[in-house]
Amino acid sequence: MKSEFLANAEVNELSDWMAARLASMPVRLSIPTSPYVPGGVSAETNFAALVPDHFRWRLTGMAVGDWWETLQCLQKLATPLRAAVDSNDAVATLAACESIAQWGADRNSRVGANAYLASLGDRLPEYLRRTGAAMRLACPDESGIFRVVPKMNSTLGKIHSLLALDGLPIYESRIAAAIAALVEIWRRETGRAGEPLPAFLRFPAVGGQLQRRLRRLYPDAVDPGLLSYSQGSEIATAGRWASATVRLGLLIGLVIRRCDPDLFVAWPDDPASRSRGLRMATFTAALFMAGYDPTCLLPAEFAADAPVRADA
Repeated sequence: MKSEFLANAEVNELSDWMAARLASMPVRLSIPTSPYVPGGVSAETNFAALVPDHFRWRLTGMAVGDWWETLQCLQKLATPLRAAVDSNDAVATLAACESIAQWGADRNSRVGANAYLASLGDRLPEYLRRTGAAMRLACPDESGIFRVVPKMNSTLGKIHSLLALDGLPIYESRIAAAIAALVEIWRRETGRAGEPLPAFLRFPAVGGQLQRRLRRLYPDAVDPGLLSYSQGSEIATAGRWASATVRLGLLIGLVIRRCDPDLFVAWPDDPASRSRGLRMATFTAALFMAGYDPTCLLPAEFAADAPVRADA
């Protein structure tokens, strides 16, 4: 999968376009105040400058939800998870996973990710090692089907991302909406709008609400699909989710290598923030902010003015 993806002409053309275009692509953020976004966010900037100045998402245990506090939370959650999995401690692994679910606002701890992980018992650390190996960006599942990943949702995606050491992104609704929007903008700016959407560049929506937001950006956009357990088998959906996660990680990696080395660096004066993994995380965070409403990527005269929910 990886070798084919990296050799694909359209993948390389998209990554070249993103590396050059995102530095100047205008973004108009207009996010109303909510418990997740205290004070709201209103800014006119460009995509590459979204993070750190305009990142805001306050989750459990956070004071303001800015990028610095978010990185601190991610580190505090990742460290015990990795240690527990490495030591094969099932009890500590489950506790670390539950902390991540609580931080990520998992809506019902009795079902979904927590219940599934608890059901694995002593097998949990090995399960996370096995699934993590399949999604390792250096050598992901060559089949691209990811049958070794039997279940996936936004909470499990956070756990897999925090366990990884290579910048594996969290693939959730807003990030899916933003990358699908960028693919569609690229297709239109390069005269590909009438062509089929390449399989490698199909980034399916997570939940119907943000799928509709791509339609608000371009009503005739090619539908990249929807990740939903109400459609098809659970294993097939999990495999598609894992595939989208890995492909996005590989694409971000290409863009980071090809763009200006000063882009997607949260703190230019801090050498640590220039690491590949942190730059990938900064890029993913920019997708998260743009994905709140992908019409923020359109020039003002073309943007729709339909209201957007504040809890997306």
